[in-house]
Amino acid sequence: MYYSIEEMLEKIDHPVNRKPCLKLLRENDGLFKSARGSTHNHQAWPGGYWDHVQEVMNIAIVLYKPLDELRAHRLTLGEALLVLFLHDIEKPWSYELKANGELQRKKRG
Repeated sequence: MYYSIEEMLEKIDHPVNRKPCLKLLRENDGLFKSARGSTHNHQAWPGGYWDHVQEVMNIAIVLYKPLDELRAHRLTLGEALLVLFLHDIEKPWSYELKANGELQRKKRG
């Protein structure tokens, strides 16, 4: 089964972590679904950020149990999903489109 991001966030163990993530997802749904994952490397297309996050979270679900059978994890699947959801969270706000259509990192200031 291939899960949606929202379905995977529901697997986060503790409500104190799960609820803010679901709220963040709902409040930024359009931005997350349209953001690029990078300027020119991997996931550089519109929506690449969303695709990347959804993909790595699904990979964690597939790999968690077989890897846990080889070597016990020190974190739950829910904790792994929390980390993966948040690992690139700045990206939707980090890039801007230049007049020529090229994507660049926003200047901090």
